[in-house]
Amino acid sequence: MNAFCTIVSPDYLPFAKTLYSSIREFSSGNKFFVLLNSFEGKPDDTIPSDIEWLDLSDIIGSYMAKEIVKKYLHTNQQNEFRWALKPVLISYLLSKGIDKIIYTDADTYFVGNPGFLFDELEAHSVLLIPHWQSISVSTPESLSSILKGGYFNAGFIGASRSGLPAMNWWAEACHHKMEKSDGSGHYDDQKYLDIIPWEFKNVKVSGHKGCNLASWNIDTNKREMSGNKLLIEKEYEPVFIHFTSTTIHHIISGYDKLLQPYLEKYRNELLKHNTILENIYTDINFNPKRSLITKVKHKLLIRTKIKRLLYRIAENL
Repeated sequence: MNAFCTIVSPDYLPFAKTLYSSIREFSSGNKFFVLLNSFEGKPDDTIPSDIEWLDLSDIIGSYMAKEIVKKYLHTNQQNEFRWALKPVLISYLLSKGIDKIIYTDADTYFVGNPGFLFDELEAHSVLLIPHWQSISVSTPESLSSILKGGYFNAGFIGASRSGLPAMNWWAEACHHKMEKSDGSGHYDDQKYLDIIPWEFKNVKVSGHKGCNLASWNIDTNKREMSGNKLLIEKEYEPVFIHFTSTTIHHIISGYDKLLQPYLEKYRNELLKHNTILENIYTDINFNPKRSLITKVKHKLLIRTKIKRLLYRIAENL
């Protein structure tokens, strides 16, 4: 049996339901689990009825779950607490009879069929997805971001039962330390993922560039229309978008305008759950008027990208 899962605080239930709706549009045969990072109990609202709700009382049976809850629950590190619960939830579900599990952050939205991701786990223990940021030394800010934050995005991870050792280690690492520190090389739960392909067997790194579309890969995962279809790098159809605040800002500002139809669909789905996106991301101007200065900056950005491309071509001549 295959399943999707996510983790939310009780006030972010609409995001979990919206994620569920996007998955159900393409994949109706998989279970969907939502873990609430509290002991407050499961929601009275059981719509959609086939979401399987969990809270901390369900997963507290394992030693590592107890230790992570003990360390982070009553602190001001609530984001870190939620992130540290990812490997705990995955391990819990795998131990309860799920064969293959895919975790995504609740601000993820599927726009294509994710079924092939489970196929990737048939012969693999863990499935990871890169940020798809540029590694060129001519884009030092992007390279620095990878070196600082990690090559893989922790907003997505897949695992089969053979991936339990990797998930248990990841949980131990998250219990050990959750912080962003250039000095020690830590970046919350995320940087630990760089170790997994080298220390655990049969780890798969997805090569599908339609996965995890976000602000950080606008340049490397080029979006363009082919007829009436959006393609990524002329080959891949979009599968899921990570609607972080920065991703939303880039779309609304026109820098990633080809994702605009998906953002509108996402906003409308949230509205069905009485959630207005503008009320969540109050720091984003959802009706921007691009000033002359902004337009000039955008043109300069395009010219810089062209110069970098020509530089890379010259290097290979």
